[in-house]
Amino acid sequence: MLLPRPAWPLDDGGRVGLWQGLRDVAGAFETRAIVLRRPAEAGPGSAVPPEVRALGIQVTFIEHQPPAAPVALARGVLGRWPYMLERFRSPAFERALRDLVSTWQPELAFIHHLHMATYADVLEGCTRVLRQHNLEQLWLARFARGTRNPAVAAYATLQLGRMRRAEAELCGRMDLVLAVHEEEAAAMRAFAPGVRVEVIPASARFLALAPRANAGAPTLLVVGSFDREANAEGARRFLEHGWPLVRARVPSARLRLVGRHLPAGLAARARELGAEPVGFVDDLAREFAGARAMVIPLWQGAGIRVKMIEAVAAGVPVVSTPLGAEGLGLVPGREFLDGEQPERLGEAAIELLERPERASALAAAAYAALKPRYEVETVARKTVALCEEALAARAARSA
Repeated sequence: MLLPRPAWPLDDGGRVGLWQGLRDVAGAFETRAIVLRRPAEAGPGSAVPPEVRALGIQVTFIEHQPPAAPVALARGVLGRWPYMLERFRSPAFERALRDLVSTWQPELAFIHHLHMATYADVLEGCTRVLRQHNLEQLWLARFARGTRNPAVAAYATLQLGRMRRAEAELCGRMDLVLAVHEEEAAAMRAFAPGVRVEVIPASARFLALAPRANAGAPTLLVVGSFDREANAEGARRFLEHGWPLVRARVPSARLRLVGRHLPAGLAARARELGAEPVGFVDDLAREFAGARAMVIPLWQGAGIRVKMIEAVAAGVPVVSTPLGAEGLGLVPGREFLDGEQPERLGEAAIELLERPERASALAAAAYAALKPRYEVETVARKTVALCEEALAARAARSA
């Protein structure tokens, strides 16, 4: 299994998705993980967790210092791959992968993220399964439209063309591509018509649904990895335009910003506006248990919607932009409350805080809609079955 970064701690959507793949594949196959690790990640926090060791996964870390920004940006124009893929290119990783393939001779390579697929040449003898956490060209297109910097927009537009070509090439070299929802799967089938593309969503462990306690201060959550610009910018917009409406209407309300890499400027702004910049927590379940609702203020991005699924699985009602719920098939007004603007998100949050019976009904409806498709065991069985079918199809072609 090829991983772009350590799959722990499990505090953002990408890493939860990585852990899901590790867990699901290791349940059926002898698994070795090869992981790119930045020098700053080499401390105690990157040690292999007991949960990974318990699955019998052998982990090899390859140290990787991403190129300086000017070098990576230049390579993104002049090199073989666009910028978002070039910055994960590592000669050391390629050598280690080549050694592993030659000595261990694995039957299947489970590749997380498109930037790991650039090592496909080394995996020529394996059944190659690409787990796409998002459609990269869709993410780039939305980013190019959303950025206010003309130079950044121009570079992103250039990269978009290169990414379309690279994504089509790399998906076309796989035996199986796993998308996170049907809309992205349909796009991949269109640009890689000879490859099997199936949907494997994010998964969560659904707790027994119970009435939420209304004691204590009414608390809202915004959860995310704030080193992602889309998450940080979304939180800032809600803080400045939605949260003041909530405080004015429900003075006892609390807003907690939870997730790793909370920027100092965003934390300071949260304190100024009466919110709580919490940062990374070891146990997100405790945050869910104490929340009346979760707000997903997301206006850029693509792919996986882990936090929405986790909140629903914990019985937490959700207020989200349409993008924050994309691909899940949830119905606004019946299974969550939506809003395109931060002010509307604030008004929806007020509704959930003031009408607990409405909040409970939305949470129960979302839970019933997602549980049959997103439960951990259901998704794991489907993942393993698809990998086994890919192995069988390759064997049949070789016979």
